[in-house]
Amino acid sequence: MALPAGTPQEHRYQLCRDEDCERFPCRLYKEGRRDGIEEGYRRGWDDCYPVAFSDGIAACPRPHAPGG
Repeated sequence: MALPAGTPQEHRYQLCRDEDCERFPCRLYKEGRRDGIEEGYRRGWDDCYPVAFSDGIAACPRPHAPGG
């Protein structure tokens, strides 16, 4: 739905692509998103990689697999 003529365009923090935007909701949203991505990556690496890597390397048919 379009905004009525003469109405300032809505600035939605979820859609803001300006990394230097000074609006508080934009800064807060981007900071939280960055923190969430970093924490997710760290958790995935710390919790999952050791298990997944050892399972994956054991299943590999190449010569570096145990017993291969």
